[in-house]
Amino acid sequence: MHRLFQNVTRTSLTQGIAILIVLLAAVALDLTRWGMFGFVLTGIPLWCFGVVAAAGGILFFLGPMLFGSVPPAIKTEETLVLYLRPFELDARNFLQLIIGASTGVVVYIGLLKGLWWPLTFVPLIIKINREQNFQDVFTSFGKFVTFGKPQEWLKPIGASRVYEQEDWTQEVRHFMSLARVVIIRPGESQSIRWEIEQLRDFVPPERIVFYLQFRGWKKRKERAYQSFRNHLQSHAPTLLPTQLGRARFLLFDHSWRPHFIEEANRPSQLVRQLFSRAGDIAKDNMRPVLKALNLDLPVQHNNWLNNLTTGGLWLGALFSVGLVVIAVLIAAIRIIAALTLFLLK
Repeated sequence: MHRLFQNVTRTSLTQGIAILIVLLAAVALDLTRWGMFGFVLTGIPLWCFGVVAAAGGILFFLGPMLFGSVPPAIKTEETLVLYLRPFELDARNFLQLIIGASTGVVVYIGLLKGLWWPLTFVPLIIKINREQNFQDVFTSFGKFVTFGKPQEWLKPIGASRVYEQEDWTQEVRHFMSLARVVIIRPGESQSIRWEIEQLRDFVPPERIVFYLQFRGWKKRKERAYQSFRNHLQSHAPTLLPTQLGRARFLLFDHSWRPHFIEEANRPSQLVRQLFSRAGDIAKDNMRPVLKALNLDLPVQHNNWLNNLTTGGLWLGALFSVGLVVIAVLIAAIRIIAALTLFLLK
């Protein structure tokens, strides 16, 4: 069996086992608290089910991190989308595993009766990395690939990883020349700055997309944008505005004239997407960017049910995160109260 299919099978198997573990923990807790058909499970502390569910949630995300797909050699006639980003963004693996572990919190607080059952699996659909959203959108137009950090053993969830064999600079140039679209998230690392410098020689400007989401507070973001602006203008015949504004995507025409584009993620736009029968919410907010690239997503007819399901899952995700935050706050208040009483005594 080809290595790619082996990886996919391992990932699918791991995630399937993880879902079963979460389901079993939820059912067991349900049997303990309310019973079913006259049968009540006794003798097991409730916190055990939370721990089991947390382990299942961690396994759900750990599977693709361990067995994430590595694409075979890219052929010159194949279509691909290349994603370039600073390696430090991959550190969010740990946060994704924490999100998976929060499944145990949802199970433990016992919201499993009736309509609350779907909330058990809500943490498993939460994505914390923008790369995952790009993957959902751009896999419709080719293989979505990026370069992996050398010697990493946990692969971030998202694009298929390519690991350089000899000269990584030569491989970057090769993939740039093949890519239908090159998406770059700027940073301060020397490697990403070097990659930006290569764009003019290997990628037509109308195939370039910059995702300008800088980390930190407002002043730090402004400094990061100014640094990016100065660096790009010194290596490409373009002139960017001094202030970034609300737009987060930067594209160019064939003469390097810049165009800033906002995502369609305002409340009114999201409501229209919810009732759209020709798209889905996860991809519709990227349509302004795709339109500027002259790319059309495959039309999905009569998918209003899918949109309502997606919207419901997002609402459930927000509710679930709120519950986790409330539970943590309550625990913190109790701890502080207990310490205060102890010190007063």
